[in-house]
Formats: sequence, structure tokens, C-alpha cells
Amino acid sequence: MLLRALRLRLLQKATATGRCQDLCSDAPSNLAGDKTQPDAKSTLQALRNIVRLSLNHNKTMFSRFNVLTFSVTALFTAFCEVSEASRRFTYVYEASTAHKGEVEVENWVTWKSGPADKNGFDFRHELEFGVTDRFQLALYAADWSVTDSASNYQGTGLEGIYQLTDPKTSFLGSALYGEVKLGDQQFKLETKAIVQKNIGAVVLAYNATLEAEWEGDNLGALDERYGKMEQTAGVSYKFSPNIKAGGEFMQRWYLADWSVPTQSVVYAGPNVAVEYGRYFATVTAMIQATGISGQPDLQLRTIFGVEF
Repeated sequence: MLLRALRLRLLQKATATGRCQDLCSDAPSNLAGDKTQPDAKSTLQALRNIVRLSLNHNKTMFSRFNVLTFSVTALFTAFCEVSEASRRFTYVYEASTAHKGEVEVENWVTWKSGPADKNGFDFRHELEFGVTDRFQLALYAADWSVTDSASNYQGTGLEGIYQLTDPKTSFLGSALYGEVKLGDQQFKLETKAIVQKNIGAVVLAYNATLEAEWEGDNLGALDERYGKMEQTAGVSYKFSPNIKAGGEFMQRWYLADWSVPTQSVVYAGPNVAVEYGRYFATVTAMIQATGISGQPDLQLRTIFGVEF
């Protein structure tokens, strides 16, 4: 919207001075009624024409320094507002999905600290693809971890999200999530119900998760089984087009052999999402609020991504 308003204003000035021919040749004929944001290529072409017209015909109105300053500012705006970071959260999933044909590459890093001052890192390398405007698939090329200087491959997985209702156009956004992951010592199935509510610059999201996992020395001897129930929630506020911040909450129950759940472990903490053009990074710091032994006291998750 900012770019379209900027170009309209400049077109009006050029028309008033009778110098609109060059500028208008690169502008859409229906620009005044166009509801879509101009892309960076057309904006750069318009800026080049604007600079030429300003230097040749408006020297009394703009100095060369003012034109240069204006052009650099508009160029920065064009590249900073081309896209919007797709993740406000790192533990909570949103009901929004990628558009058809969109591709996104993500790298996850989760640092876990404690108990007994033990540290570990979990990594994920993910490729997302929009199959339709409502359905997206994601491939986990590799999930692996590093603990006590030893690395461990955990598995490769496939994830699918189907959007039931769009949070941008419906009262409440919703989606269904499914995941299957296979490693050399584990097999996992996971389902998730996702709801999301947009209220102006605020986004509220909630997930209810059920997971089943089988483990063993190898795939032919997966003799250990357990389940996990989890609920997560998040709130995020859009402070600017490039910065969003809020907080996340997570509660998890483990079910050994699918028996009565153990004590629940609760985490909560702040998060921030920053974007620059096609690139984004989202960070969440989760602190354990229940004091359950055997669980990390602190989790710090960062997701770096690029959109294509």
C-alpha cells in the first residue's frame, strides 16, 4: 500500500507539470484502482524515471541531494516490504498456509539447558511447498541432535497442513496437521488441531497435539512405545511491517505405554520475529515453570528461513 500510494503521488506531480509521458509508460493503466502492491521491478523502473524527470525539469524544486535521498529511501522500502515473514512463533503453528507454488526453506536450532547444567542442541532442515492455496507439504530432510559433543541422527519426516478456514477472511482460522517421521531407531506419528484469531495487529493461535512414538535398537525391534499430549498457545503483536513480538506457552504430558499421563511440564516465554525482504528469523525463549526433574530448564529455539 505504501508503494502504491507513493507512485500515485508522484504520478500526480508529474501530470501537473506536464511531464507524465515517460513515467506513465511504465505504470499500469489502472493504477488508481489497482488493489495489489506493485512489485520491486516495476517500482525500480518508476524510480529511475522519477529521478531523470526530477533532475532534468525540477531543479528548482529538488536538489540532487534530495532526489538521491528520496530514491535510496524508496528503494529500501521496496525491498523491505516485498514479503512478510511466515512464522510469528516457533512452538505454535498458525492456520495460514503457503500459497500454491510458494517454496520456503527453514533451518531450526533449539538449545536446551539443564538439568545439571547439561546442554544439547536439536537441528531441523525443512523444505516447505504450497501444493494448493489451502494445502502445504513440508519435508524434514534431517532431524538431528548434538549432546556432549556427540551427534545423533533422529529421522526424516513429512508434514502436511490443510487449511479449513482462512484467518484473514473468516471469524476464526483453522487447520489440520499431520506428520510422519522415520529414523533408524524410531517411528513417529503426530496430529494437530490448529486455530487462529486475527484482531487487527494481534494474532492469537492455539494448537492441540497428540503424538505416538515407537523406539528401539533398530526398526525391526521397536519394542518401546509411548504417547504425548500437548497444548500450545501464542500471542503476537505487529509493531511494524518487519517486527513482531509476543509470547508462547506450552504444556506437555507423557504417556508411557499409553497409560495414565505423568506430571505435566509447562514452559512459557517471549518471542520475536524479524524479517528483511524474503528472509526472516523467529526466536523464542521458553522457561520451565513447573520444576519437573529430567526436563530442560530453558529452551531457546530459532528458525531462520527464506521464501522463494
